[in-house]
Amino acid sequence: MAGHLLLVVLMYSFSEMKAQALLPPKLTVNPAVITQTETVTLNCQTPSHLNLSECYFRMVRGQTGKSFPCLQTLTGTELLKMANQSSPAEVQVTCFYLYVSQSPDSDPSSIIIRTLLPSKLTVNPAAINETDSVTLNCQTPSSVSVSLCYFFTLSGGSVRGLSCLQTLTGTELLNMAHHSLPAEVQVTCFYTVKVGEKSYPSPHSDTSSITIHSLQYTGLSHQSCPPLGAQQADNVLACSALCSPESPDDRTFKQAEHKDTIVAEDRSR
Repeated sequence: MAGHLLLVVLMYSFSEMKAQALLPPKLTVNPAVITQTETVTLNCQTPSHLNLSECYFRMVRGQTGKSFPCLQTLTGTELLKMANQSSPAEVQVTCFYLYVSQSPDSDPSSIIIRTLLPSKLTVNPAAINETDSVTLNCQTPSSVSVSLCYFFTLSGGSVRGLSCLQTLTGTELLNMAHHSLPAEVQVTCFYTVKVGEKSYPSPHSDTSSITIHSLQYTGLSHQSCPPLGAQQADNVLACSALCSPESPDDRTFKQAEHKDTIVAEDRSR
């Protein structure tokens, strides 16, 4: 009898030692930002020597864990249901495993679930010179309370404004985009919504283009050109290229027209 009792005590002590030696798993989530219909992969990485396939995930520490494969894919809607939250939300997830006893919890990982609509970006005017200004309007849905708007160029430059209505000069846009004249700058925007202490980003707007010309292209008037026929054809062409505010195709047509007129006048003489 004493022998049996000793065996039970030893087995219990051995189990306790094994339980105390359990290491916490490592939890990774990918991606960390999704919508309700998109999916996130939860990977509860357990010690390799244990060779486990079943893990337990929970949304709040202390909550009963739900059994899943250690590599599990869930939708944003499923996560919200498990966490008893509504979108937009930040869901904190931890995991643990069982091996004789329960392991410590992993560090928590955050998953942001958003249902925000993209903003709509308008620019006015769409063509300016370097000293002119353009108004950027990042139009947000009326149903949300917007915290901030962010504007950035596709080449990497960004500007944050307290207002979703921003006015920038051509020079400022060129600096943002790291471009030189003449240039076409592609701009997009998004907004953030604050929920508690966290700010959640919206999807990006479609891109809008702003064409920036040099002052030489847009600033000279026709009055600075000498009267037609006062110079040779080549000089008239050069002057017209500087003075004419029309599109390049219009200028080419008018320049050819001027040259033909001058040549015809020379022949008549």
